[in-house]
Amino acid sequence: MYAKCGRISHALSVFDGISEKDVISWTCMIDVYGRNGQGGEAVEMFQEIKEDGSKVLPNSVTFLSVLLACGHSGLMEEGKNCFKLLREKYGLQPDSEHYVFYIDILGRAGNIEEVRSTYHTMVEQGTGPTTGVWVALLNACSLNQDVERGELAAKHVLQLEPYKASNIVLVSNFYAATDRWDWVDELRSIMRTKGLVKEVGNSWINVLGFN
Repeated sequence: MYAKCGRISHALSVFDGISEKDVISWTCMIDVYGRNGQGGEAVEMFQEIKEDGSKVLPNSVTFLSVLLACGHSGLMEEGKNCFKLLREKYGLQPDSEHYVFYIDILGRAGNIEEVRSTYHTMVEQGTGPTTGVWVALLNACSLNQDVERGELAAKHVLQLEPYKASNIVLVSNFYAATDRWDWVDELRSIMRTKGLVKEVGNSWINVLGFN
């Protein structure tokens, strides 16, 4: 609650007041830091869990929170180390969500070769690429001008969720980034024909009973 109001210090105060911290409370606080752009603090808190591993062991959700924090703060090396620990130290099998966040970390850092390698490793281990994985791949290809693989990702994104406006906009942005304006016009035409409109993000607060 405090974190959603931007009161990180209040959230930390409540966390510090917990006498017996379990993996849920640790993970929650890591997530608080990550979602508020304090990736360094999230990684430091994850380090505390590792140093006190006899009491609390991170689970798959904990690793998701750390990877998300690293992605939001551009911490590629820390994210790579986290992904490595997931399997090698704690014996956990990464699922599609872990791969989504990890691919996003690599893509933002311009490490497109490792994005490709990670995708192939995921497939070899039997983790089928979900829409989220294809979206992460598409973003990475767009940032790194990888047209061939980007087009493959775009194809799968539109096949899996053809009526989701945000996906069409994402694919359109990819083609715009690669100067394929004919495809941009085609996709915009499809959105108009289908009556699709991308939802605009919004938020609200309650003051004295009024929204």
